[in-house]
Amino acid sequence: MNSVDWSTLTVVAVIAVVAMVVVAGFFVLRLLAKFRVVHSDLMPLGGKLAFWAALAYTLLPIDLLPDPLLLDDIGALAMALVYINSLINNDDELLAEVTGGRQTDT
Repeated sequence: MNSVDWSTLTVVAVIAVVAMVVVAGFFVLRLLAKFRVVHSDLMPLGGKLAFWAALAYTLLPIDLLPDPLLLDDIGALAMALVYINSLINNDDELLAEVTGGRQTDT
């Protein structure tokens, strides 16, 4: 490979890593936005465990895949968000706590 090919490959790799960091950061912020409802007495233990496990997996240095590839971290965060959101949407009391008692269109 010549130097132009390596330069292009380096730029693409840097853009991919930056994109993964942005996506992971977005998911961390979305998960942290659920902090209040996760710590409610109404949230089942599974939701609390999913919240803390996803954050711990993302922040701790132990990973299934090397850290520049944040795919496993993004997957853990996304799965926790889907699970917590499903718990919230399936429980009227939790949903009322999240929405402040407002009616939502589902």
